[in-house]
Amino acid sequence: MEDNAHEDDNEVGPVDEDDTLDEVENDEAAPLATRRNIANTLPTTSQTPPVPNAAASATSLDQEPPGVARHVVPPQHTAYFNSVETWESDKQGMTEETCSVRFGDDFSIRDEYVRELAKACPKLTSFSAGNCDDGHGVPVTDAAIMEMAQHCKDLQKLHLHSHTNITDAAAVGVGQVCHMLEHVEITRHDRSQGKITQKFRQELAVTPALAPNLPQLTVIDQQVGDAVGLLKKNRPVLRITYGGLAMGLPLERCLA
Repeated sequence: MEDNAHEDDNEVGPVDEDDTLDEVENDEAAPLATRRNIANTLPTTSQTPPVPNAAASATSLDQEPPGVARHVVPPQHTAYFNSVETWESDKQGMTEETCSVRFGDDFSIRDEYVRELAKACPKLTSFSAGNCDDGHGVPVTDAAIMEMAQHCKDLQKLHLHSHTNITDAAAVGVGQVCHMLEHVEITRHDRSQGKITQKFRQELAVTPALAPNLPQLTVIDQQVGDAVGLLKKNRPVLRITYGGLAMGLPLERCLA
């Protein structure tokens, strides 16, 4: 009988895990390892992921065509420059892991900046520069864009605002080496039409190996010609946005 009574005294009933953890954590004499082990055995509760910033997600850079998965870039792998001063002070922060570079609207982008970042960021997937209102993309040339493409072959998003000196040669050159392109955007300056012509669209239409996976193309105030229809026919999944006042068309005319 004494043995049975002794066994009954040692029987352990259901344990409240929260109470156990509180007791151990509050017991300064309990070994640290014991407290960690108990904490690790408790079930974890699912956490609701943070809600994206609505204002940030509304920018043109984040607009994806239907069916294209969003490529999320970790904050530590991005770089933003809003002036020459920030470029000079912060450019050393760009590394081989930097995959997204954006120049602000007030930054007058030039070839030397494009070349330098291209050499520093071989894993670059997203590039945006220029300002249609102030023409801050005008100085950039074909040579700099083609050099960036050669160094950054994983490029997926290329946004060239007011890059009115970019011609068909650069557009075709980028498409020849950057096979992961998801969105190419080339726009005009308010006072000057762009130099992209129907030649680029014809090449894109008849050359499957040129930007083979491109789902979205935006060309505003360029010399479109008649190649848009052929391009849409040969690449039915391609979403094309074009137009502009210089072409006598609505600012944006989309063929989805």
